[in-house]
Amino acid sequence: MSEQPQGCTGELCKVPGMYSCTSGEKQYYGEGEPFGPCPSTGRETRGVRVT
Repeated sequence: MSEQPQGCTGELCKVPGMYSCTSGEKQYYGEGEPFGPCPSTGRETRGVRVT
């Protein structure tokens, strides 16, 4: 199995879907959208695709 698509804050999303940040909150990102900071902390984070 390949790893789930993921990206850090500021990187552009390549695979649209729901992404979970390190705090476990989920946010939807579409293709070409930049990943935002963690919704709860406002800090840079890494999002991992969950769906």
